[in-house]
Formats: sequence, C-alpha cells, structure tokens
Amino acid sequence: MLTVEPTPSRIHSLAVHAVGLLACYGIWIADVPLLVRLGFTLCLAGYLVFLQGGPGIGARFDGAGAWSVISSGGEAIPAKLRGSSFASSLCVVLHFSTESGRVVVPVFRDSVDAETYRRLRVHLRCRAMSHQSRNAGQLH
Repeated sequence: MLTVEPTPSRIHSLAVHAVGLLACYGIWIADVPLLVRLGFTLCLAGYLVFLQGGPGIGARFDGAGAWSVISSGGEAIPAKLRGSSFASSLCVVLHFSTESGRVVVPVFRDSVDAETYRRLRVHLRCRAMSHQSRNAGQLH
C-alpha cells in the first residue's frame, strides 16, 4: 500500500512567490494608470494568498491496481489514475478521474518523506513502461 498525504512544500511556496513577483514587476512597468496597477496588484496578492491556503488532498494505492483520492476531510474517493500523470526529480503530478470529475494531486519532493516519493516515482515509471511495451507492436 502506498499512501501519499503531502504537507506544505517550500518548493511550491518559492515557485508561487517567484512567479507572483515577476507578475507584479510586469504590472508596474506597464504603461497603465496608477489605479489599474494598484487594482491588479491587490488582485494578484489575493490570488497568491488563496494558492497558499488550500486544503491538502492525498492519494492511496492499494497495491492491487486501485487508486483512491483522499479528500481534506479524510474521505477516500475511488479514482482512476490517468496516463497524463508526470514524475520528475522535483515533483510528481498525479491526474485522476473520479465520478465527480478530474482531480490533480501535486506532490513535491519536500512535501513527503524520501521513501514515499521514491516509491511513487518508481510506480509511475513502471506503469509508463508497461503501457509502452503493450503499444509497441501497434501501428497508428
């Protein structure tokens, strides 16, 4: 069983703030009236606060091929892992389909312990390799 319940990430926080600062810089060098600049800056600041305060969601893999998304309230919702999920050394992005729609679970390297992150990356890579080998003989 693999359970992923990310905690707040410094990597994510740093990236969000860096992009926010670049956007503020762009707003202030633009040739627009001062009130428009102030309005855009306040909207951007509110959005950055909104991004930082979101409730955490997680994921669980039971080992038999079944995934579930863990809501912020602890409820497990059955889900299907989509092929568009992504794994790198910095972050893993899990894309799920549930009955209520699509769910994205970003997992940064510093938001889970090293062993959980390694197991998650290995699982996604093995899954991708098995899909490639199944489709190797098909012509499109």
